[in-house]
Amino acid sequence: MKETEKTTEMNLTKRLSTAGIASRRKAAELIKSGKVTVNGCVVTNPATPVGPSDRIRVEGSSVAGEQEHVYIMLNKPRGYVCTNEDPHAKKKAIDLISLRKPVRLFSAGRLDKDSEGLIIFTNDGDFAERLTHPRNEIIKTYALSAEHPFTDDELQQMVDGIEDNGETLSAEEVWQTGKRKYMILLAEGKNREIRRIVEALGNRTKRLERMAIGNLRRGMLKPGEWRFMTRRDIARILMLEEEDPLLERFSVKRHTPVRRKAGTGNENRPRPSFSGRSGKSRRHGAEPFSGRSAAQSRPPRRPRSPANGRIE
Repeated sequence: MKETEKTTEMNLTKRLSTAGIASRRKAAELIKSGKVTVNGCVVTNPATPVGPSDRIRVEGSSVAGEQEHVYIMLNKPRGYVCTNEDPHAKKKAIDLISLRKPVRLFSAGRLDKDSEGLIIFTNDGDFAERLTHPRNEIIKTYALSAEHPFTDDELQQMVDGIEDNGETLSAEEVWQTGKRKYMILLAEGKNREIRRIVEALGNRTKRLERMAIGNLRRGMLKPGEWRFMTRRDIARILMLEEEDPLLERFSVKRHTPVRRKAGTGNENRPRPSFSGRSGKSRRHGAEPFSGRSAAQSRPPRRPRSPANGRIE
């Protein structure tokens, strides 16, 4: 490697991430599995330093330099899968997004095939990592319709934790919005976590929708619709103030869509499905079941108005 390139070198995982190949976690998995070559040699150490002149390939395809970053929010319909890697999947969420300029997008986290709601697609691996890594505790808000009502004891079990296949599954908060309807907050989001919790309690999930990630709501996007995220959207999803200098890292670039498949522009208007958050309309008038005491430290959460406590 030339001396002049040493100042611009980075580890291989970050290089794949900034090139839009995958999130850092997924990029590290690709490297460890022997699917990445540098200058014609297989490399399995994710921390391998690389420079601008190094020739990198992933599964035989060359890796270009750093791309302009794209951030898209999609309201995933039921029946679509989030993975890009299943050749047998008939309905992929990524296929709902059409851009004139080719961009290799991947989802930041997933929703299972039978779930619906807000999902983020991007080519920025650092952004995806920030959204999905448990240490950042980005809160996800879900609306659940169950086959049978839960008892108060069962709701408390949800936040206290339920053991399933060697994992402890738990919600941050749970509150009731209807006879068999509930809002659930998750900070981590293990594989099919809510469905597994419901099954462990002897119940069945009838419908599961992700309503918000961080402070960013699904809003007026209809199933199958998507739009580019704004600086304000990124601040809300990362639970940051709009003046936070960290947002400069996530520069918003617009790529022209083939056809407009966006909402009405009122993306953050409160929806009726959140009405159960207020004390008057919440069943039994009880406070949400919470997995943390008031004395425990927790990251900043959604702004709540004194009148209705809704996500703004």
